[in-house]
Order: sequence, then structure tokens, then C-alpha cells
Amino acid sequence: DGTLGYLMALLFQPENEITGRNLLKFCSTHLKKNGADVILTWCFPHSFNYFCHRKAGFYKFSEKIRPQKLGMIAKTLNSNHGEDIYNIKNWFISYSDSDTV
Repeated sequence: DGTLGYLMALLFQPENEITGRNLLKFCSTHLKKNGADVILTWCFPHSFNYFCHRKAGFYKFSEKIRPQKLGMIAKTLNSNHGEDIYNIKNWFISYSDSDTV
């Protein structure tokens, strides 16, 4: 029994780490003040904003306690780049891309 806070996306200029850290601190403080017991977000280890999440104390959520398993489907519209969709490092995904929140 608890209240979830969702961080939909953390976007900033990749070279401006201070802005990213300040935005994440602001969001975390706001969610906590509004009763969130935990904050969930999606962030790949290769994403430009990953370091901000880690420095702010975010950790990988255990598969065992995730509320649901999500699948992803993609189709390339350019056959010259068909294999690119299989490389996870070509993807940036946040809760803003989800229809489950």
C-alpha cells in the first residue's frame, strides 16, 4: 500500500549536467511533498540522462516486484536501416512513450 510518483521524462541539453540534476531534484521534491512513497521512471543505462538518475539515488527496479511486464513492437519504414531497431542503444524511451501510466 503506497503512493507512486511517475517521472514522465527528464530532458535537458546533454552537456548541461547541472540543469539535469536540478530538474531531477525539483521533480523529486515536488513528488515527495505531494505524498509519493516511491518515484518510478524509465531510463536505459546508455541514455544521456542516466547519470543524473543514479546520482539522485535511483536504482533499477527488480523484475520480481515490477507491477507489469511490458513488451515493445517496432517497424522500420526505411529498409536501409532495418537492423538499427535491434540495437537498444538507438532507443530513448521514457514514461511519456507509454500508454500504461
